[in-house]
Amino acid sequence: MANKQSTADIWENIFRENEWGKYPPVSVIKFIAKNFYKVEDRSKIKILEIGSGPGANLWFMAREGFTVYGIDFSKSACDRLVKRFENENLSDRIGGGGGVYWRL
Repeated sequence: MANKQSTADIWENIFRENEWGKYPPVSVIKFIAKNFYKVEDRSKIKILEIGSGPGANLWFMAREGFTVYGIDFSKSACDRLVKRFENENLSDRIGGGGGVYWRL
């Protein structure tokens, strides 16, 4: 009988072994611009991404001033996201005292 991996294990392996997901797709940028760029205080807009991976979308939104939250199966992906936010002084944009969780 084959050893079946959990969904969480599959995603952990993907993010542990691959370096991708640094930039958001154009469709995300257009959606955010169309719906939220006219908001005066962007920090009051809270965005949750389920399956945030290493945080490309959240990174973009945090740079634009939004408060972001992320959930992902992969601890490696979440660790990369947090490290990137720390390196780019965006940690204050992560809501909820950390806001990035894995394996809930």
